[in-house]
Amino acid sequence: MFADIGDLPEQTTQSGATSVAIEHMIGNLHWYGTALLIIVVLAIILQAAVMIKTGKSWTDPTCFRIMVITIVAGFGSFLIVAGYGAAQTNPLIGLLGAIVGYVFGKEQSKD
Repeated sequence: MFADIGDLPEQTTQSGATSVAIEHMIGNLHWYGTALLIIVVLAIILQAAVMIKTGKSWTDPTCFRIMVITIVAGFGSFLIVAGYGAAQTNPLIGLLGAIVGYVFGKEQSKD
C-alpha cells in the first residue's frame, strides 16, 4: 500500500535536498503535530482534574490564567510544528500574545 522510503526515486531540488528527505520530514511533522496536540489536551485535562479535586472554580483568576497559558502555548507551538510560514504565524502569535497580555493585565475588582 505505502511505498518504503528506499523505493522512492530521489530527485534533487535547487537547495540540494532530495525529495525523499523532504517527504520524510513532512511525514515527521505530521506526527510531531499530532503528538503535541495530544500532550496539550492531556495537560488541560490534568489541570481540570486538579482544579476539580481541589475545589477551585473556573472563575478563580489563578486557575484561569494557568489554563489560558497552557492553551495559548500549545496552540502557538502547534502552529510552528505544523509548518506554517512566518507570514502566517506572526499575526497569530501577536494575537495570542495580546490575549495573554489582557488576561495577565486585567485586575480583579476589590469590593
